Amino acid sequence: MNSFPQPLRGPRKHVELFRKIYQDLDVHSRIEEELLYPILKESEETREIAAEAVEEHRVVKQLLKELDVSQKGTEEWTARCTVLQENVKHHVEEEEGEMFSKARKVLSEQQLEDLGTRMAAEKKKLAKSASRRA
Repeated sequence: MNSFPQPLRGPRKHVELFRKIYQDLDVHSRIEEELLYPILKESEETREIAAEAVEEHRVVKQLLKELDVSQKGTEEWTARCTVLQENVKHHVEEEEGEMFSKARKVLSEQQLEDLGTRMAAEKKKLAKSASRRA
């Protein structure tokens, strides 16, 4: 996720990019919270990392809300964007490094395949809905 506002110039570009980031992170978190984390919370081996991921989402959502109501392009706003970027990067690293490997151990191939199909369908539906609202 390298497309954060720092390299852009002008408030309009900041607003456009922020809207896209907000939309993408909202879709991502909703899919994981509704489909992935509940399944992972069922197993002792993945319960803790799923609970931690939910909390990471809560922090990211709070940062997004604060950024949304703040004046775009200010020094404070840009600093908060950096904190958002660091939080998202950490979250992705944990997912790709620890969570997904644990999920492969506790879920069958069929469960993983079904989950992937459901997540892709939900992503498409939510992205389409979000683009209509934008």
